[in-house]
Amino acid sequence: MRLLTLTIVECIHYGMRTTAAILKAMRKNPTGVRFADLAKVCDEHFGPPRQTGGSHRVYRTPWPGDPRVNIQDSRGMAKAYRVRQVLKEGTEKRPVGPKVGDGSPGHRIAGQPIPVFFSTLLRQSESCRIMATDHYTYRVIWSPDDGEHVGLCSEFPSLSWLAPTTDEAMAGIRRLVNEIATDMQAAGEQPPTPSPLVRPAV
Repeated sequence: MRLLTLTIVECIHYGMRTTAAILKAMRKNPTGVRFADLAKVCDEHFGPPRQTGGSHRVYRTPWPGDPRVNIQDSRGMAKAYRVRQVLKEGTEKRPVGPKVGDGSPGHRIAGQPIPVFFSTLLRQSESCRIMATDHYTYRVIWSPDDGEHVGLCSEFPSLSWLAPTTDEAMAGIRRLVNEIATDMQAAGEQPPTPSPLVRPAV
């Protein structure tokens, strides 16, 4: 009976926590954050998730050059690497770009909106192209807090995929980027252009 009572109290406590209280706890201990709490913070900051999966959520951001941010679930807990990224992104002051994919024109030439008719034709021509996400720049680093490898993509700075092995982390981030690029095209957004190859100085 006591265990059941504590469980109910905990559920009420977590359900009533404000995002301010959650953020305070996140800053104090990024490695002990519940996935549901991190999702609550992201829902309030970014709006409803654009994509949801069994172990992750993807949110649209208003930042030019950094269109998506994701969070990842690990048995009910949030990945510490993602918590630190959300904390960093939530406190940074970034310029906000024009809204796209929600009825407002997203294509511009020389800073001016393209008329709706031509914008529609442009979107249709873009949807016919195969998005070459293989041309993006990927890398894998190590997260000491999570004890896992982190797959990253230079063209999507706020995306990552954590996994036990380097191969799984690389496969995970490539799969995530491909899903997001496809979703962006379907929403009338332009995925990031692949970064130019930088050759080492001789």
